[in-house]
Formats: sequence, structure tokens, C-alpha cells
Amino acid sequence: CSDPEVQKLCLAMWRDLSSWAAEECRQHLMLFQADEQGDAEETQWAFVPATDLLLLVGEGLVGCAAEGFAVQADEGHTRIGFVDALKNWRSSLRKNRSAGKETSDSAVKLWQAAKREAQKMDKEEENKESKERNGHESGSKKSK
Repeated sequence: CSDPEVQKLCLAMWRDLSSWAAEECRQHLMLFQADEQGDAEETQWAFVPATDLLLLVGEGLVGCAAEGFAVQADEGHTRIGFVDALKNWRSSLRKNRSAGKETSDSAVKLWQAAKREAQKMDKEEENKESKERNGHESGSKKSK
């Protein structure tokens, strides 16, 4: 990816994910580390799987082709830079915390919460469809 804003986003997501996964997957993450770590306190990465991250986190919203990434957005949507998006996110975190709402302060936690919410919605939809089918079946049995 050549877009610097998308690169910043992917690196931030990768740092968050790799710090979360470091306990159980340290050996696997070593494949992505640079050979020379230098004097930096933070891990230096030789490769960040940006496409995989974007497709995983942006499931249903982000697409990838040879020409680059595409995002499903509403008409009239204006793109903002990574730093501005991060500021907006942090600002909303502070507001939610001050209002006593539960917050997700990392991309991984945010992704996990979104996945749980999607699964919950899928389950509710299945239950609704099941109730409708059962209602139609019992109605057709009564009419016989």
C-alpha cells in the first residue's frame, strides 16, 4: 500500500495486535521482525501484513484489488487523515468514560467487541426467522 495514511493505520493496528498476541504467539511473530533491532525499545518490524489486517478488521467494508484498497462509504463522505481519526476516537473514549459507558481502548478490543455484537445480531436474526417459521408451521397445521 502506498497511501501514507493507510500505512499509519496498519502499523498502529499491527502494534496493537502484536503486543496483545505476544504472550502466546511470540515465536510466530518473530517471522515479521527485522533482523537488526538496533537500539530501539520498540520492536522493529520487517513486514506488516497490512492487507490481511484491513480485510480482517474492515470485514464487509474494505475491499482489495491489484489497484489498491476500496472502502464502502456513504455518498458525500469526506476522508480524514489517520491522526485526525485517532484524535476523534480518543475524544469519544474520554466522553464515554466520563459518562460511565464501557469503552474499548485498543483496536483489538474494539474488533473483538464488534465481532461479538455481529454474532449477537446474527443470533437474534436466526431466532426471529426461527420464530417466524414456527409460527407459519403451526398456523398451517391448524388450518388442516
